[in-house]
Amino acid sequence: MRNTVGNRVEVTVSGWSGGADFAGAAIALLLILCWEGLGGDTLITALIASPDTGFSLRAHPLLVQVLHEGGRLASAALLVLLVIDALRCHRTGPTSRARWMSIAVVVGCMLTVSVIKRISLTSCPWDVAAFGGQFPYVPHWPWTGTDGGPGHCFPSGHASAAFGYFARVLLWRPYAPRRAAWILALVGMAGMLLGLTQVLRGAHYLSHVFWTAWICWMVSALAMARYHASHTGRQHGRSTDDRSQEFRAT
Repeated sequence: MRNTVGNRVEVTVSGWSGGADFAGAAIALLLILCWEGLGGDTLITALIASPDTGFSLRAHPLLVQVLHEGGRLASAALLVLLVIDALRCHRTGPTSRARWMSIAVVVGCMLTVSVIKRISLTSCPWDVAAFGGQFPYVPHWPWTGTDGGPGHCFPSGHASAAFGYFARVLLWRPYAPRRAAWILALVGMAGMLLGLTQVLRGAHYLSHVFWTAWICWMVSALAMARYHASHTGRQHGRSTDDRSQEFRAT
């Protein structure tokens, strides 16, 4: 529903629900667990590396300089552009307040993944004996024990440089669904590209990329759902006050 106030067009997000977002996340969670249960990580990694030679692409310039370091710089540059966008006066689409909120969620996603990775005891594939390292393979779940390696490898921090922008999908969806769909496609493709870069280098298993996408989506969905709910509540309160003033005036 649109309300016109002066020259500004605002969208009243009434009845917004993140039910579909959370249902999709639940299905994705089941698929990730199935992937891990079927041993997808080791099957894929075994196609990329060997016990003798390890990961032949670990130091490849395209993966290291362009997609790894370049990906980080591109993500930082995009964040700066979003800050500039939030500072501008907007006549259509999300308010500056909403845009600032989405930026905070983007950063929050990246920090969440970074914190989990920091406390993780899981070592990277290039540290595992089956792929050229020296430690045994141990799944990243805490109850399976540690592999004795350096750890700090789960989930994929590099992929969060793209998946963290899921919040922008949820920001624009109530206002411009087509734009939101394009953002979702671009974020998804960029996240998989950055994630696969690290998989090919031996820095992560494929499930680490999937988990990063899932974590970023959940953080974004929870935060934006809360924001939309509070925003709708404020709009409802203003509407009630306006009706009360009209009643007193009559």
